[in-house]
Amino acid sequence: MSDSVFYILAIIMAIAFRYNLQMNGMTLTIGKLLSDTDSPTGFQDAITPPEHTNFTLLTWVSIVILISTASYFSGAGIATFAIFTLTSILTGIFLQDKTKEHCTLRIYKSMVRRYADFIRNNDTVRAAALYALIDKFEQRVFKDQTQNNPSPNETSQ
Repeated sequence: MSDSVFYILAIIMAIAFRYNLQMNGMTLTIGKLLSDTDSPTGFQDAITPPEHTNFTLLTWVSIVILISTASYFSGAGIATFAIFTLTSILTGIFLQDKTKEHCTLRIYKSMVRRYADFIRNNDTVRAAALYALIDKFEQRVFKDQTQNNPSPNETSQ
């Protein structure tokens, strides 16, 4: 396998890694915002989309395999790691603000989907708990967006 394949994979993995870090950061920030306690993580675990855990594991394992394989088969491990690191830093600098809204909406949609699943499965206890979090989410997280963008009914009054 040529070194360029390792370098291209390093760029792809770095972008996935930064997206993963951004999503983890947003779940932590929103989880703390929803919590009324001094917990260091708030409701981070409760609001993290279930599929994100699999994405995190896949990303980390893929990075280790990529750099190990590049080192073992072609001696390009250091260069692959350098490209991965540089791409990760640059992606973080240029995309951090652009992915915040995406991550926030992804968290919200995941909560709403899980709420609907709980209702469909007659799991009223979990549905009620998640509904309370969704309500807090709408009041505390979307509050700034509704203040900056009034609804059509508010503008016509």
